[in-house]
Amino acid sequence: YHASSMDELEADDLLGIKATKDKDCIIVSEDKDLKTVPAKVFNPAKDTEPQDISEREADYNFMFQTLTGDKTDNYSGCPSIGPKTAEKILADCETSADLWDATLATFKKKKLSEEVALIQAQVARICRASEYNFETKEVIPWTPN
Repeated sequence: YHASSMDELEADDLLGIKATKDKDCIIVSEDKDLKTVPAKVFNPAKDTEPQDISEREADYNFMFQTLTGDKTDNYSGCPSIGPKTAEKILADCETSADLWDATLATFKKKKLSEEVALIQAQVARICRASEYNFETKEVIPWTPN
């Protein structure tokens, strides 16, 4: 099998970059975080065929992760926000901007700053090709809009 590695990038970020650059790519992973990438994703433990994750679904999953955090990846998300609460918060959001606005409002209700919310989003984010400078080999941190 062809394998790739890049200095300064975690494997999931490399998968995100490759899958959003090459639409024929299929991510094969049991890591639920890869559902935050708009790409074809196949979980061999659960799926019988690849799922085509839309950009809207990927963005929803990304904000869901921002709210709930991820103990495995060592970030907290928004205090006391679990999966059911996150689903309610994001349920009526139609656009990526709506998702961010709802997420930010939740952090602010918990008396946390926009900076804290942005940091949680940036650590939750799996890099996409549009967020990587191929010339300088640097990640462009995610920001809203």
